[in-house]
Amino acid sequence: KDALANWDMSSAVRINHMFYACSAQEELNLSGWNMPNMITTTHMFADCNSLRSVDFTGWNTPSLVSMDAMFNDCHSLTYLDVSSFDTANCNEFTQVFESCKNLKTIVGLDKWDTGNARTYEELFSGCAVLKEVDLSTFKSRDVVNDFTMEWKGTGWGFLRMFSGMNSLEKMTLSADFSFDGDGKVTTESYKVS
Repeated sequence: KDALANWDMSSAVRINHMFYACSAQEELNLSGWNMPNMITTTHMFADCNSLRSVDFTGWNTPSLVSMDAMFNDCHSLTYLDVSSFDTANCNEFTQVFESCKNLKTIVGLDKWDTGNARTYEELFSGCAVLKEVDLSTFKSRDVVNDFTMEWKGTGWGFLRMFSGMNSLEKMTLSADFSFDGDGKVTTESYKVS
């Protein structure tokens, strides 16, 4: 599991589908990956049904633009620490954790800078046992929530963002987050507990 730690990833631009459907892989140590040019992690771990843990310690991702479906359908994940992700330039957060049905804890969401986010569609959809999400640094000013834009693939801003989160007890939102996308609506009405 440690053979991939500290790999030279400095030239990587897209690591889409890198571990896609690695059905037997249970643990990955990807610590120390320095990826200053990497822009997308789309479906990187999608359908890794046996994956239980990933070590992202020391990740450097200053150019990251899209995380679409990064952990989609990782049914065995129970814990993730994503605090080392640099998301300041990221605008696509579609289905990042979708259908991670046994995911109980996500550490580090409160470290994410989502000031450039355009969509959170199905971000946590199907995370049936996740009890708490700390979105205290999340922003929504640029999120497109206009269904007339559907044909361009950009109108689904918040669609099913929390769908199927049957165990959700606590959600922390920032004052810069609203489901209208303009950042002006107070978050009080969106508290779960």
